[in-house]
Amino acid sequence: METDKILIENIINKDPSKEVKDLIIKKIEDGQTFKDACVLAGISETTGHRLKALRDEDKERLNILTEKKDKSKDEVIELKKLNEKKILCESFESRVEAGIIKYKEKLINTLNMGSLKDFRAGLAILRVRFPAEWNVVKRIEHSGKVETNTKEIAELLQAIYRGDGSKKTRICPEAS
Repeated sequence: METDKILIENIINKDPSKEVKDLIIKKIEDGQTFKDACVLAGISETTGHRLKALRDEDKERLNILTEKKDKSKDEVIELKKLNEKKILCESFESRVEAGIIKYKEKLINTLNMGSLKDFRAGLAILRVRFPAEWNVVKRIEHSGKVETNTKEIAELLQAIYRGDGSKKTRICPEAS
């Protein structure tokens, strides 16, 4: 198990795109979106996504070579390279997710510090984090019958609709 960990670390350290990936992770940890982090690191978002996942044809080839019993020397080399590529993709994907979580932690700590100075920040955090318990719910209760005079309501609505008096259209024919 320890040997596998060392092999994986060696693969990651030999990654030719390690510097770019490290810069992307740093930018994500500082609060940038993945797209912006890629652009700031000098690559497109599409290229960034390619660094995070194996292409479908590589996945298929990896499956074929893994299942194949008798492999040629070239196939063994290809399988090794595909496995290394898979490790690099999975490692980068994990690091991106960890970077997002690290930024969330920074943000929450900043908000918590802000709530010490102003209770409204703390209240906002509670409302977002625990909406069922902390959001203000306005309820109006009544019991009994509600009586309305539709003629008066129609006249009020017509007066509102007319506004400046230029429109004489009636909303309700009952109101005359």
